[in-house]
Amino acid sequence: MLLASALLWPVPASAHDQFIGSDPADGSTLTTFPSAVDLEFNNTPLDIGATIVVVDTQEREYTTDVTFADHVVTAHLAPGPSDTNYQVRWRVVSSDGHAISGAFDFAVGDVSAADQFPPLEGSDAAASTSRAPAGSDSGTGVGRTALIAVAGALVALGLWAALARLRRPSRQEN
Repeated sequence: MLLASALLWPVPASAHDQFIGSDPADGSTLTTFPSAVDLEFNNTPLDIGATIVVVDTQEREYTTDVTFADHVVTAHLAPGPSDTNYQVRWRVVSSDGHAISGAFDFAVGDVSAADQFPPLEGSDAAASTSRAPAGSDSGTGVGRTALIAVAGALVALGLWAALARLRRPSRQEN
């Protein structure tokens, strides 16, 4: 029964890494185009499958490569023009193995109202381009915990039935 109790003990869902901030910051206006964009997380993301794309309003891409250093993921950039908006669209693999993603904007120089960034439609980044937190959560932690609880309950039920059979007095033939 001790084993069954251990299997039924609640298992906390693993939390995905959280996006803490960036340099340049979301919504900032710079005087010159940056040579890199840094994304900071509360834990160290896995250095596999990361995508950081920096685009202007014409969808021209400027990312040359992506590097990892502890909690910071850096997108190195080719030079870009001034007086326009840029959007950083990112997807990294959290230290728990789940993908998280988001997007944010920054501007370089004097940006006119006509040079606004178009909304993203039909992408993961579209949901996080609002000024809400940029990290996304697939919700699999709760589902996994429920699955473990159900599996544990079935194992406990099976153990209980096996123990009940063992305790049952055997019928002796006369």
